[in-house]
Amino acid sequence: MTNDLDQHLTKQFPQIFVINRGTNHENRPDDMVWGFECGDGWYQVIHDLCQSIMVHCETTGDRVPVAEQVKEKFGGLRFYVDRASDDLYKIISQFEAYSYKVCETCGKPGHRRLDLRWIAVLCDYHYDERKK
Repeated sequence: MTNDLDQHLTKQFPQIFVINRGTNHENRPDDMVWGFECGDGWYQVIHDLCQSIMVHCETTGDRVPVAEQVKEKFGGLRFYVDRASDDLYKIISQFEAYSYKVCETCGKPGHRRLDLRWIAVLCDYHYDERKK
């Protein structure tokens, strides 16, 4: 994910992407040394997931989990947190499952593509571009 988008997420959701625990040389949260390891197309998925986490925690009083890693793995979003309630893990799982329907490059509807060098969720346009 581009630096502008990951900075927007960290600024909008400072409780999830905690920076004040100390930072590494790239000024990212220690828990997220590698930043967001996914394409820009999943920005809205991650944003909506964080928003759902915050609404849930404000409604229930659950502790806001801190993100440890956000990445793509086997074509899907992985959103790892330090600890969370079962209800929060269900919310996270729903958004991770939803990522399999969203092009990681542009955010349009996509499909999991298994015939590429790396498994990826892509729209038809970006799939054709990668196949070239």
